[in-house]
Amino acid sequence: MIPSGPGDGGAGQDVIDLLTAEHRELCTAFSHLCAAASEDGPRDPRVRPQAERAVAALVRHLSTEEQLLYPRLRGVHADGAVDRALVRHRELEGWMQDLERLTGSDPGFGHLLRLLADGVRWHAAEQESLLFRRFARDITEDERLRIGEQVPTARALAPTRPHPGVPDARPLKALVTPWIGVADRVRDFLSQRGG
Repeated sequence: MIPSGPGDGGAGQDVIDLLTAEHRELCTAFSHLCAAASEDGPRDPRVRPQAERAVAALVRHLSTEEQLLYPRLRGVHADGAVDRALVRHRELEGWMQDLERLTGSDPGFGHLLRLLADGVRWHAAEQESLLFRRFARDITEDERLRIGEQVPTARALAPTRPHPGVPDARPLKALVTPWIGVADRVRDFLSQRGG
């Protein structure tokens, strides 16, 4: 199942539990996509639209982590772990952007799906073994619950398409992310209407 977006999760849930559940859903979604695609492209014509939904869910997920967790972790830990995680996010976004440029029948489509599936698994393992553990240790349960309530809003404001070139510097990123999210949703709406 692909995380559906703003309506799911939030109230009364620890942000770490919500994001960990999204990791499971994203890993499953990308694994299913890889199984349905060959090296040259998808065997199933539904793979391309499913890949677009999975990419949008992954972009929202990464943005949510960047909005809600990373600023708090950076304030507590100065060892560069957040900066390394952001580099990984940009790498995933670069692959998603490359995938966005391909049709389902283009050579390399299946290869990019596999890169993304591996990247998502690696992202989940790294986040859960390091950053999420730190967050759970250093941020009180009440605070994690309050942040969990912010997840639906963060998802609603998040972009739906990859933007690896957007600078990570705060407060600039905090200012532009909602506008990029709006622009992406307009673009999504227009592409669904065939315009």
